[in-house]
Formats: sequence, C-alpha cells, structure tokens
Amino acid sequence: MRRSGPSTERLLAWALDPVLFALDCGLPDPDIHQQRILRSEAPQLGILASRQFGKTEYTANVALRTALLAAATLVLVLARAQRQAIELLRRVSTQLAALGGLAPATLTVDNAQSLEFSNASRIVSLPSTEANIRGFSSPALIAIDEAARVPDDLYHAVRPMLAIGRGRVIALTSAWGKFGWFYGAWTEGGAQWERIEVRADQCERFDPAWLAQERAALGERIFRREYLCEFGDVDESVFAADLVDRAFDNDLEPVFPGGVFGR
Repeated sequence: MRRSGPSTERLLAWALDPVLFALDCGLPDPDIHQQRILRSEAPQLGILASRQFGKTEYTANVALRTALLAAATLVLVLARAQRQAIELLRRVSTQLAALGGLAPATLTVDNAQSLEFSNASRIVSLPSTEANIRGFSSPALIAIDEAARVPDDLYHAVRPMLAIGRGRVIALTSAWGKFGWFYGAWTEGGAQWERIEVRADQCERFDPAWLAQERAALGERIFRREYLCEFGDVDESVFAADLVDRAFDNDLEPVFPGGVFGR
C-alpha cells in the first residue's frame, strides 16, 4: 500500500508550530520551558537544566523536525561519549516511529551512528575524539549533549563546520565545573547565546519530597550541581574554583612590567 504521508496543511502546521509536531511524535504536552526549546530559532541556544528534565528528548525532536521538513539537511550530534550521542539518535527513531504514516520521509539507513531519510536528510552521531570528526560541512544543526563535559578541542573542531551554511548550535547540559567552553559561553557569551535554565524546583514534575531525599542522599554540593544548575567544583579538581579566582588580583602592579626578560 502506498504511504499517504502528511497533508499539505499538516506540513504547514508543523512548520508554523513545533509544539504540534512534538505532540504528533508522541511526546507529552510540553511545559513552558520545553516549549521554549521547541520554538527557539536562536542560532546559538544553551540549555542548562536539571537532570531528568527532558532536554535530550526535546532536542531530539528539534533534530527530527529539522531533518524532515527540509530535504538534504545535515544534523550532527556530538557528546563527550558517543553512547550519549547514540542515545539521542535512538530517541529520534522512536519519535519517527510514533509519527507512523504522518512522516513525510522514511528511513533508508538506520544504525547506531546515523539515520538517513528518503528526502536525503541525515542525522549523524559524531565520534567523541577531535581527530575523527572532521570532514562534514554546512550542517543545519549541531546538537551537543552534556555540553558542559564536552572538551574544548571537540567543540573547537565542529565550530568551523558552520562557517558557510550558518547552521544552528544547541548545547544542552546539566551543570558541571567552572571551566570549559560551555561555562564560558553561559557566563560570558553575551547576547550571542539564547539561554534556557530550568532548575528541578521550577519543574512541577519533580516531587519536592523526593528532591529532599535526593539532597540528603547526594549531599548539598552534588545536589545543587545536578538539580539546581549550579556550576561548582568537581571531584577531579585539584583546587576549588573560588580559591583559584582569589589568587588573582587585577589591581596589583606587576613585578616585571615588561615581562621577565624585559622588552
């Protein structure tokens, strides 16, 4: 039997309303924060959210919509560990299956590293090593999962891919240490980034009593990092970030104004 696919009216509705597309993909009615993720058109979007908020699920939906609504579109997915990027692809596949006959394109390639569609669009999971991710150009979207943990060299290797096509970047993460490219973009990136921050205590799906149990089980430092979006010291840090910050004083006169060896 020939697939009917979505009507022209449905395609137009998806183009105008990303939330409708998400609902057709089987996602639950999104809250106000998830709607912001779906509707954002920012060239650079940072999502700093509590664990279990749903940031991966809704970013996967943005990736799927990007690939389906425009032919020959490239979407790249990057994470610190490739298994995380593969998980985002798995969620894309699940959402596509939920569309059923409404899907405007079918899968022609479906494996752990890439999804390819009958409209010639692709969603590709990138390896987690800088040396193996070069070669792609003009992606419409680069999604970076657990961005606060993605090393600087990986991020710096994918940025030039946007130079010609001027595609989007969505960096989604929970908080981590006070270092790295994402922390710099979040705290000092200025108006170039749209920022969406969602703490667990701002989300009605989290039971306050359960969060209190988590606080007791994890301890204050880890709880605030994982659920309250607070960057802080991580276990591998030799010195606390505030101690390092206090070691610098811009008001002091340099001992050697011209450098150790003069000018």
